[in-house]
Amino acid sequence: MPNGDVVVVRDVLEKISRWLNRFKETGDVIAQYDPAHLSLPWAAFRFLLQTAVSEAQVFGAMAYDLHWLESPFRTVDEEQMHKVSAQEAEVLKLAKLIDTDRLVSLETAVTRLSVQASMYSQSLSDQKYNKIVGWLSASPYYNHHQFVSQSRLPGLGKWLLDHRDYIGWQTSSSSSILLLHGITGSGKTNLCSVIVDWLISNANNDLFGYLYCAKPDFERALHSSDDVMRSILGQLTLDTTGGRKVKDFLCSEYERRIAMAKVDGLDLPKLRTQDCVRLILELAEQDPLTIIIDAIDTLKENERHALISALERIVSEADNVVKILLTSRTSNCTIVAPAANKQVQITNYETQQDMEILVNHLIDTAVTSKLLLEGKVSPVLRSMLIQALLEGAGEMQVSPKDL
Repeated sequence: MPNGDVVVVRDVLEKISRWLNRFKETGDVIAQYDPAHLSLPWAAFRFLLQTAVSEAQVFGAMAYDLHWLESPFRTVDEEQMHKVSAQEAEVLKLAKLIDTDRLVSLETAVTRLSVQASMYSQSLSDQKYNKIVGWLSASPYYNHHQFVSQSRLPGLGKWLLDHRDYIGWQTSSSSSILLLHGITGSGKTNLCSVIVDWLISNANNDLFGYLYCAKPDFERALHSSDDVMRSILGQLTLDTTGGRKVKDFLCSEYERRIAMAKVDGLDLPKLRTQDCVRLILELAEQDPLTIIIDAIDTLKENERHALISALERIVSEADNVVKILLTSRTSNCTIVAPAANKQVQITNYETQQDMEILVNHLIDTAVTSKLLLEGKVSPVLRSMLIQALLEGAGEMQVSPKDL
């Protein structure tokens, strides 16, 4: 492509074929609700879809053969060709090549229709709902977010929403992991809260979960991969708007584990990381997902490894698009970095506007409260102070609550 991106035509055709097949399956489910009126029109439309799928599969096979004719790895040795083919496929998989934008609208439309036809939730009593909530996670993630978001100054962190790599991650039709990293105090948690606020305002019915791993003043720290994954799973499967609804498959899992615990005479066991991955992948069969985890580097190294492995598995095996954003200190991101498809490093260039907002707030607060020269600061002195503070700050930030 003109911008240097590589598009594998065979992969694109296979993806089109897969989504068309899913569209057919969804249409079959819908047609069963009113066969008298829908059966004949749907049969005609289904025939056209099947024709399109067949053609896409034929063109996919042709593209594969043509690919080998022009491949720099072509060889007359058939056995060697298959070995090279397998290695090339692995390279392409690891490279996470971006799919063409032409599939975005098709994926969105078919996914939404599939969700409406196949995903159901159960309305539960307050008692049972609260038991499931407690079984999954006791982490007050929303309170933590409110604590961070309300402490953030207006306009802070908006640069990230316009950053090229963030936009590429946000708008991509491929599953991927984005790593946001910087030095201690560079504003990673504030930036995470900016993204969560954006998701809350713009995600509509899209499913997303988020978590701040660092310990605030009112919440215990999250020490394990199990803690993090249970909290994320809970957000993705529980209705937190007051409807007391839970996804069917989670209710079934809960009831199955209760029955097993009664038979064995044991307490109800908590879900482990691998259990959460399995259930999230089941949910991803129908819905695209977004997961945001701040300060992943605050977990112990072995727990960090377990969590990164779990997230990598979700990204690689999910039927739908799964986007994951992680934040970490640069000095501690060696474990996270290899798993990330894209990285954004927080530097003083990116945070210049944020620092101007913070410094102006700091000086205005000091002058208004008469902590600085009894409030008698001339415009010239004020400008000098701002310049000195900006030059000395680098990419460091100060939270307004600490001012």
